[in-house]
Amino acid sequence: VLFRSITLGQRSDALFPVMGSLGWFFLNGVFLTLASCVHSATAASTAYTVMPWMCLERCGENSASIANNIKQIVDNSDVFGAVSFERFNLGAGGKLVLNNLTDPTTAFGIAGVDMYPMVSSYPYPPKFIDWMREVFDNPQPFMESVVDVIQKHGYAGINLDWEPTSGATPADGIAYAEFLGKLSTALHAVGAEATVDVGAWSSVWNFTALATSGVDRVMTMSTYTDDEATWKKELLYARDTLLPAQLVVGLETFRLNGTAYPLSQLEERFHALEALNVSSIALWKAPVPKEWLPLLRKFAEGTL
Repeated sequence: VLFRSITLGQRSDALFPVMGSLGWFFLNGVFLTLASCVHSATAASTAYTVMPWMCLERCGENSASIANNIKQIVDNSDVFGAVSFERFNLGAGGKLVLNNLTDPTTAFGIAGVDMYPMVSSYPYPPKFIDWMREVFDNPQPFMESVVDVIQKHGYAGINLDWEPTSGATPADGIAYAEFLGKLSTALHAVGAEATVDVGAWSSVWNFTALATSGVDRVMTMSTYTDDEATWKKELLYARDTLLPAQLVVGLETFRLNGTAYPLSQLEERFHALEALNVSSIALWKAPVPKEWLPLLRKFAEGTL
């Protein structure tokens, strides 16, 4: 189970000044020993979890590539305990709209992979922020629709990927967090969870308000970057602002120019996540490069 069983050990804040003085990537052998001690003390109570997103036809996939992506996730379900995939959109009037895309629900259900279908903003219509506000003002119809599809298909929860391209205000950030709290409460009543994708580039996402909203998981997309300084900054901001049990760090499976990440860079990033006691990551997007699988397996096992 990806998100339902997570329990996190407390981070040791006393280590972070040391980490800063010795370098992010643990080049000092003494720091490595200290990090290992923190890890061994918390590993027994921590469920390390990995969730890929599937973009399906929206990212140019065809039936063959989608089938291969499903197979990769199912064949490595010891690593990928859950999956999110394009399934719904938010439409005019705040309605939940079913998309005409490949539906992998049956395949993942048979394999026992927890499913968090997406409610997306793609293709980012100009009025999307207005549709969000309609949900904020009258959330009950939308929440009832989500509860209905969760109960009908056995989903573990829902993933809201609402990204208005313009018009968002700080008031929207507060209203969105309040709505997510209400949605979480409604889903808890049927044994499900609410998750949300966020970034630091828009006021529609108020990290501080989200931390107190009651939403189950907050998946930061601000860590989608090749630049190490930016990646560290956004990772620390999310870690310091959100509740430990909420934080899910988003990682892109390819660099912005479409090339593969060097293995050394991946290892450094995974060790940084370990040192900060981050136990949940989400990957944009399937397929996951095969070179990632050994690291992801170690992360999922807590044996980095």
